[in-house]
Amino acid sequence: MKFAPDKFWTEYAGQFGHPAHGPEQQATGQLLGFMENDAQLERLEWAAYLLATIRNEVGSNMLPIKEIKAKPGSYVWEHYQKKYWGTGFYGRGYSQLTLEGNYRQFGKILGLDLVKNPNLVLQPKVGYEILATGCVRGLFRGRTKAQGGGRFKLADFLNSKTKDYISARQIVNGISGPPAKQAALRVGQYGAQYEACLRAASVS
Repeated sequence: MKFAPDKFWTEYAGQFGHPAHGPEQQATGQLLGFMENDAQLERLEWAAYLLATIRNEVGSNMLPIKEIKAKPGSYVWEHYQKKYWGTGFYGRGYSQLTLEGNYRQFGKILGLDLVKNPNLVLQPKVGYEILATGCVRGLFRGRTKAQGGGRFKLADFLNSKTKDYISARQIVNGISGPPAKQAALRVGQYGAQYEACLRAASVS
């Protein structure tokens, strides 16, 4: 993949209704560079999904962040954060990686000690490799036996016959519960918008 930044940002202004701010352009430009050199991205739609997920997880600055602690008693705290916050393995990076097992898994893949140094996930290159590899290989979430087993991965939802950015949210955080369903809808919208930007900027 190869992209022309000027064409990307021209289309971006039309898709999102406003030009990107400076920090967003810089951070997104870095992400596009990662994607151009990522051999595991087989389809442009996969790159669009990654950008959509990043925007949903970290906001328009498009930089890795630490998870924000929800208010005790809130839905997010009771159903998600309460289970892992005290361990120190709360969300970090572009994917908001949680749980010690996930830090250990991706640390082995990348050759880094993410258990001892979890904040390494906040480095853009490390955060990108975790998100991209996890989505392509299906390393974040698996199907239950009732769902047929197997891992949720990009090829399941974005291929030559199917394009479903909303259901692709199953890969990272699932779509169960009100907050997750709202996030899936956002990712679906962002995915279509970023796909248009990437197609406009694509250099053959």
